[in-house]
This record gives sequence, C-alpha cells and structure tokens, in this order.
Amino acid sequence: MMNVEEIQAEAVKKIPTEQTIQKIQTMETEISPEPESETDEPECKPIPFRLLTIQEMAAIVNCSVGTVYTMKAYGRVPPPIRLGRLLRWDPREVQKWLDNRCPSFEKKVVVKMKKGNQ
Repeated sequence: MMNVEEIQAEAVKKIPTEQTIQKIQTMETEISPEPESETDEPECKPIPFRLLTIQEMAAIVNCSVGTVYTMKAYGRVPPPIRLGRLLRWDPREVQKWLDNRCPSFEKKVVVKMKKGNQ
C-alpha cells in the first residue's frame, strides 16, 4: 500500500506543466482539421421580390384584367414570364417600364400566307 507522500508525488507528476500544455495544444491544432469556412457551403439568398400576377398588374396600370391581356397582345406592357398557364411580371421590369413612361415593346408579327398566294 502507498503512503500519503507517494500518492502526492504521483499526483504532482501527473499535473501538466506549462510546456506540456503548449505541446498538447500544438498537437491538437495539427491533428484537428480547421473548421470549414462559410464560403465552402452554398449560400442561400432570400428572394428579393415576388412576381406580379395579372390582377396586380391591372391594379398597377389602373385598368381591367382584360385590358392588360389586350395590352400584352399588342406589346404595350413588358413581356410576362410564363409559368405553365400562368402569366407573371417581374416587378423590376414593370418599374423600369413605368419610369420610361410606358413605351411599347417590339412585337413579332407572324404572317401566314396561303399556299396559292406566294
């Protein structure tokens, strides 16, 4: 059996010195990988705007939904984004259109000719 002095001597040997603590810290930094930087992960940005519906577009222009459809057909409003059967407008494009005093847009006209009239 160990006496009190031997137990104290063993305990003192187990207490790490300042030099031992520094060695352990340097070993830990060498072994452990550095934390991943934030640029490694894909960045999720919030959507800055919401696309406008036909009703919202009519409210902005202060006319009926039918008039917006007619204006779209004649190229008098910015071209909408088609999502399946839905039409949506980019609010930034609408704002530019309004800021430029509502200019008309180029509309491609397709002319179908009959077979006999070439």
